[in-house]
Amino acid sequence: MASRTASKDIIALRGSAAIVSEFFGYAANSILYNRAVYPGESFAKVKKYGLTMPLTQDEWVNFITSATSKNSEWLGAGKLQGIVMVIMSKATSEVIERWNFNIDTYPEVVEKGSIKEKSDKKIMREIRAIKRQIDSCITDLPCLDEPCVFDMLAYTDTDVDAPDTWIESDTKLIHNTQMVKLHSFDTKVHKVDTVVSYKKNEDDTSSSSSSVIREARIELLEAELGRFVMLANESAEEMYTRLKKIIKKIRSYGSKKWTDHEVVKIMLRAYFLRNSVLCFMIRDSPNYEKMTPEVVLGRFIRHEMMENEGLLEAELGRFVMLADESAEEMYTRLKKIINKLRSYGSKRWTDHEVVKIMLRAYFLRNSVLCFLIRQSPNYEKMTPEVVLSKFIDHETLLEEAKYVDIMSKSVTASKNQDIALKANKKQKGKCVFEESTSEDNEDSSSLDEEKIALIKSFKKIMKSRNYKSNKKNDKE
Repeated sequence: MASRTASKDIIALRGSAAIVSEFFGYAANSILYNRAVYPGESFAKVKKYGLTMPLTQDEWVNFITSATSKNSEWLGAGKLQGIVMVIMSKATSEVIERWNFNIDTYPEVVEKGSIKEKSDKKIMREIRAIKRQIDSCITDLPCLDEPCVFDMLAYTDTDVDAPDTWIESDTKLIHNTQMVKLHSFDTKVHKVDTVVSYKKNEDDTSSSSSSVIREARIELLEAELGRFVMLANESAEEMYTRLKKIIKKIRSYGSKKWTDHEVVKIMLRAYFLRNSVLCFMIRDSPNYEKMTPEVVLGRFIRHEMMENEGLLEAELGRFVMLADESAEEMYTRLKKIINKLRSYGSKRWTDHEVVKIMLRAYFLRNSVLCFLIRQSPNYEKMTPEVVLSKFIDHETLLEEAKYVDIMSKSVTASKNQDIALKANKKQKGKCVFEESTSEDNEDSSSLDEEKIALIKSFKKIMKSRNYKSNKKNDKE
């Protein structure tokens, strides 16, 4: 915890500086958490001083860490007289609260380098008392009804070298202030006194009127809890987030009634219509009284995942290929369902199971191709992408065959029309027939060219599909 000599009861300047600066870091986190300056979700719970302490992991933790490190340096040099945490209105920068940590350094320790004796247990006991008092005094402070930010001030000797991140500032005092003095702790090297000052509410004529307003707000929120239900199409997680916001507000007003167990009761009541059996099972659990809201939420989420998994598997059981749907579109639709199931942790839907569904869906489109795929030696190892490529090849070949068929019919129709025209000309007379002979030859030549072009096109298509010609038939 701090640099010490051989005995745990002996403490020097440097060790005391480490204790005080570390205390300030945890105290700052505790104040920001209790005053709800930042969301409770941004704090983790850690064990320190024999207590559960909130500790943030957000980006502004670097600001506190940096300040704590610099404070430790100044404390070690005996040049820090006090640290102040200021809570201000985010909109107007008006100072609402000042948490003042006054620090007295024993002069003989700095001047002579002497060491003092005090046990760890006594120091920890004094720090715990301050932490508990910070938590309890929240009920005496006005509610923060607007978004707030914080800043830190350090009172140092004039000859210290301040880093660029620190600038000279005014004292940020509060006008029309009220004060609450908290406990102090003493390491025998540094003594820390804590005082919180806050802006007196001008609308309140006395502390009793402030208490009445606070109670009225609590009653309104409790009435909201009494009507709390789970909304349609709302997930368990969304429901809990909504509930947690109300509970957090009530606790910020100092209400001690709404323990974790009371929150669990509200959660079960709200979720009862969604799954009454699950709620009964939770209530009958041996450790029901000790269950936290997070544990109950976890059970709700697991139930919803299982329910969604069942619905998706039923959808797979009914999965068919839609009319006018391509193989690629069918596979995209199937893949979305499979990905959802796998996201729930299902291990059942392997690639081979997906291939089975694809073949079943495509069977009415081309049963022969599906049979051929199933009879393939490596069928068991085929991936959905390989099967999809076979479907796409089939669809492409089918489109090309249709194109060739249309072209062939077009040529045949043109030839029949030409023959009919010649017959009509013969009936009209020999002279006319002879005059049209050259034109007929040109039409016939044009028709032959179209046939040749069609045959070449068809050969190219067959070649692109890796079909080999029969040499024997070609010779014949």
